[in-house]
Amino acid sequence: MGPYKQIIEDLDEWQSSSDVFKLGDYIFENTITYFVYGSEHVAICLKIDLDVGEPDNAEPALAKFVETGALLYEKALDSEMPNNLRKAMIAGKPFKSSAEGKEILVTRKDWSIDNSYTLKLSIRNPEAARSSIFYFDD
Repeated sequence: MGPYKQIIEDLDEWQSSSDVFKLGDYIFENTITYFVYGSEHVAICLKIDLDVGEPDNAEPALAKFVETGALLYEKALDSEMPNNLRKAMIAGKPFKSSAEGKEILVTRKDWSIDNSYTLKLSIRNPEAARSSIFYFDD
């Protein structure tokens, strides 16, 4: 994980991200990246991005996305990931719910190239997020 640092001077907006983790050795990569957004003292949004640049090899990338997402869910919410969320992640389908006062989102953005796409799992504190530039429905 990179350093948690202020990204906009004079605003209490902070961010950290992991290195990009490559999933396979393909011409167009499938990758996972982890992000934390928040203020200096409070995490507002935890997010995992899966970029599927090689859709023909998406299955192992989706499995890693679900595995990583389940670990994040367990650590953030102190409970096991529900099956309906797991199924949405595997299928690459949008999903929205709440747990322990947090919003849980899976979003998908299709690229304009070769059926490639990005899936995002976000766990966010909606009350804290509304006052932040990091309140977004992606």
